[in-house]
Amino acid sequence: MMRNLESLSVQEKDDSLNAEFMNSAYSILWLGQKLPPFTTTQFSLSPFAPEDLSAESVGENTTISAQSIAYSTELICSPADIGRAEPYFWMSNNRGCNVTDIGFLPQADYIAQYIPWFNDPYVDYFLDGPTCSDAFANNFLAVFIKTSRYAGNKTSDFEYPNGVALFCEPKYYTQAVNATINVPDLSVASVIPVGPKEQLSKDFMNITMFEYIIGTGLLPGVSSGVASRREWPQQTMLDPYVKISNMNLGWPISNMVGFGLGIEEHDGDSFLNASVLHSSFEAAHQLLFALAVSGLPRDRTMRLGQGQKDYRIDSVYIAMPFAIVVEVALGLVALMTLFVFVYAYRRPSKMPMDPSSIADIVSLIPQDPKCLNGLAANHSSSMELLEERFKGHRFRLQETVSRGQLHAKIISQPLLHQQRATIQKEVSGEDCPRFRPAFPYELSHPIGIIFVAVMLGLLLSLGLLHRNIHLQNGLPLPSNNSIIQQVILNYIPTAIATLIEPFWVLLGRLLCIFQPFEHLRRGRPTLSASLNARYSSLPPQLVVWRAIRGRDYLLSLLCVMTVLANIFTVAVSGLFQQRFVDVYHPTHFAQTSLPIFQNSTSFSSNGHVSNAEDVFYINKVNLTRGTPLPPWVTKSHFFLPFELDQSQHLPGPSKLRAFTTGFSIEPQCRELKNTTSNDTFDVAFSGGTTTVSSSVSLNTDRGPVLCQILDDGANNLSVPLGKVALEHLTRPSAQAHDALESNVTCDAMMFAFWLHADSNGPTFSSSENPPPANLSLSGMFGMACLPVLKMSQFEVTVDHIGNILEAKEVLGSEVAPQQLVNQPDKNILWQLSSLVVDLVNPIGADYAWHNDTFASDWPNYLLKILTNSSAITDPSSPFPEFQSRAIAMEDLLLRLFAVMVSLLGPPFEPAPPGHQIVGNQVIGEWRVFMSEPMFYLAACLLSLNILVASALYVRRPRGILPRAPTSLGSIVAYCAASNMVREMDQLRHLSSKAREAYMERCGRVYGFGRFRGTDGKPRIGIEEWSRLDSIFPDSASSQHNNFASQLWEGAYRFLRR
Repeated sequence: MMRNLESLSVQEKDDSLNAEFMNSAYSILWLGQKLPPFTTTQFSLSPFAPEDLSAESVGENTTISAQSIAYSTELICSPADIGRAEPYFWMSNNRGCNVTDIGFLPQADYIAQYIPWFNDPYVDYFLDGPTCSDAFANNFLAVFIKTSRYAGNKTSDFEYPNGVALFCEPKYYTQAVNATINVPDLSVASVIPVGPKEQLSKDFMNITMFEYIIGTGLLPGVSSGVASRREWPQQTMLDPYVKISNMNLGWPISNMVGFGLGIEEHDGDSFLNASVLHSSFEAAHQLLFALAVSGLPRDRTMRLGQGQKDYRIDSVYIAMPFAIVVEVALGLVALMTLFVFVYAYRRPSKMPMDPSSIADIVSLIPQDPKCLNGLAANHSSSMELLEERFKGHRFRLQETVSRGQLHAKIISQPLLHQQRATIQKEVSGEDCPRFRPAFPYELSHPIGIIFVAVMLGLLLSLGLLHRNIHLQNGLPLPSNNSIIQQVILNYIPTAIATLIEPFWVLLGRLLCIFQPFEHLRRGRPTLSASLNARYSSLPPQLVVWRAIRGRDYLLSLLCVMTVLANIFTVAVSGLFQQRFVDVYHPTHFAQTSLPIFQNSTSFSSNGHVSNAEDVFYINKVNLTRGTPLPPWVTKSHFFLPFELDQSQHLPGPSKLRAFTTGFSIEPQCRELKNTTSNDTFDVAFSGGTTTVSSSVSLNTDRGPVLCQILDDGANNLSVPLGKVALEHLTRPSAQAHDALESNVTCDAMMFAFWLHADSNGPTFSSSENPPPANLSLSGMFGMACLPVLKMSQFEVTVDHIGNILEAKEVLGSEVAPQQLVNQPDKNILWQLSSLVVDLVNPIGADYAWHNDTFASDWPNYLLKILTNSSAITDPSSPFPEFQSRAIAMEDLLLRLFAVMVSLLGPPFEPAPPGHQIVGNQVIGEWRVFMSEPMFYLAACLLSLNILVASALYVRRPRGILPRAPTSLGSIVAYCAASNMVREMDQLRHLSSKAREAYMERCGRVYGFGRFRGTDGKPRIGIEEWSRLDSIFPDSASSQHNNFASQLWEGAYRFLRR
């Protein structure tokens, strides 16, 4: 639901029609102010908003749409008949409205007039009269004439070869529309009419008052002195003449001439075309009417209606090629998982236990010579030889019953005579032959060096990338194609990181297989870490707890690394990010001015470039509406401009950054007191005048200076009754031994006074000679400010038109004021500071006593905004502390000075040709960055990988096994000739846990080495510790037949004795 704000009555809206909408139009056209909400240059909309106005309901990238009312105006114009009765002109609309005795002073190339119907003393020409009745009260006459001088300088020496005059009547309309509004600035996005145009109701607003204001440039009652007081910007209008002075128009002109000729860019001759003149004044009327409507007060009563809110959100884009690959892969994984599940579920199994340890596997072997002899004979055979010898030999799992319990055992199928002879023949060759230890290639030192080197290279690469990213403010994108970006920045790093996990899984699986035998080799191991170790029944990621219980800490670390490999993959997948950042490109900027003020700088020296009041109004709209300040201006500084040659502009929007000079002032405000000290002021009432006197003593290089004001104040006539206030700003005179020094110092000073009094009568009078009021002073507050020029170096960042985005002062670069003087006999500080004082002096203020809180001048109005309080002009409020008012005054002076310098045109000495400064062109680019958390996580994980891998390959299992224990046959061959088979066969009726507990109670200890088997022959394998001849067989390969091996074997045999 949308809520529309209803309009108030006409009577309630009259007070809102003031000079503010005229000043807003001036500011929009020439000072950079934005249009108000729900307003365009052609019409204004009735405001509406969502019923829920919370931040969650309306945010950025949002539009709201609803039915609204558009208020607009059009001009119906017809050509006027023009005649001349020397030296005047007459004009007629041929419908009963004639105007005569119009004289145009031909002091310029063009003459332009906007002649309203209303008769006002401040209007040069008007239509109201016997020849134009009030039936044409809403008409105006627009005139544009080109002059031509042909001899002399008198009026008769000019001719008017070309001109156009239009009688125009404004029409005002309303129209139902569907409006779409941008959020949050509430600017108009689009409008679709849904109904016909209708005449504007007379109850909507006071059209007569609107036309009076735009026609005369005054509020009703100002000329007669009966207009009610308002805030200063609401009763004073900015003069647009200086904005169109380049057309060389005759002066004076009305405000509407400035708006009509300045709203569209045309040269002077273009307005001699009636259609151009018509469209220009119509555009001006439309803008002013739209601004007047937008400024009308609205009732807060809600009228609910239907509407909609549209918003744009960022969405996730899926690359279709990769999406198809992922979906197909997921489908295959799902099918294979389903197949494995069905196959495993339907396959019968009568295993009483999980054969996950050496003891579990041996317990399945019966004491059957047919099954054991062949395996025992191959105790030292390699895996290839074992497979070759038992090729065609069949084993099967048989179900048996022992002591009333169901068990399983491995039995051997009957062998053919030829197969049995082959095995016996191979065995009879050598009982304990020399063998080459079987050791996984993945656990070899070369693979370990390569693995560690790869991870170390990844760590160094990440570090170098991280460093370069910080030094270069990101790396360029590898491609503008989003798919290629995904591949390079996400998929390839993820794929590389993913390869680490399978290798850790492989190492973990191998270590799980070899670790029990390593414990058996080392001697006297615990059963839980050797025969009963169940490492190979689970994936390495799940063996961590079992390894810790078995005190295999290296294995537990390796299993943890297998898990952390997945976290590393996730960290790498989110490692690279794209950010839109500023990239700095060194370049040279042209600077056409030097940081030295011209001694002749003033507003008058610059012709008609700007109004002095622009300085105040720019600050006003900046403070109240957030309108940007002029280029090269902040709230406290003006910066010396620089520019980039168009040929050096890089593609894309850019910012400029360079070191330049910033100018400001130090206001140096001091309090004035009603005492006998050096800084004093006094107030006296004499006759019909309020007299203010003050003096300030200053110490200068040439001696003391006394700055004074005497007999300066306001009249006491027409003062209202009750509590009244007076605000007064002025400049002093000087008394000192050195006239030059006195003028330089005192002319730069400003005095500000705020007075409160009680008015006891007589009352306010409108007579021509009112008697003076009887005033008694109730409070007084004074301040004196002496601005001092400051200059220092700044590193400034600006946009393409010079708006300041960032300014950082270079410490220690401030220049002393005396170094800014261009010529020895001219003090630039005096010239600029006096300009500040001149602008602070109220323009057009009447210094009248008042009993309201309205400001009577620009400075006090801006002080009210800066302090967010009307206490400064409220006769009933006590005076604030000096410090708070001084802060506001100093802030005001800083703002005025910065804007003032920007409006002076070129107030600096010109730089020599080719003068350049070094800086940077800042281009916004998408660049590659690293996520800091992900980088440190990946770096820590890689470092941990390197440490664990190094420890693994240093502390890897010894290569002592003839073959890898990766199959049932390989493991059983190590135990076939051992007494462990008989013992396990006797414990077959026990469960795994019961068997383990029984073996722990019996103190069974096993090891791996050389022993005499049950068949009486020397064997290599697993046997009880007491039956082992050696835990490090000397029949191993030559790598163990060294001095260390012999020393180890000798020590073992010594301990056995």
